[in-house]
Amino acid sequence: MILYTVVPLEDVLNGLEDVGKDLLELDYGGFKMQVSPISPSKVKIERILSTDPFAYLRQDIQPGMVLEMPLSPRSFLW
Repeated sequence: MILYTVVPLEDVLNGLEDVGKDLLELDYGGFKMQVSPISPSKVKIERILSTDPFAYLRQDIQPGMVLEMPLSPRSFLW
């Protein structure tokens, strides 16, 4: 990506290092995704990582949705 701007690089990239620090990878219904924890039993879907095109068509796992689920250590892909 090329960005043509007169704004100093420090201002353009300000805050970029904080993005994605608290994201976890989750395998939900056979689809891999990145989620951010909201509470011990709720996570918010940030992005879908699955290469299966069907994952992007499912209405129940779209980015921004909140999943309520019991969190177990084997649910997460470390």
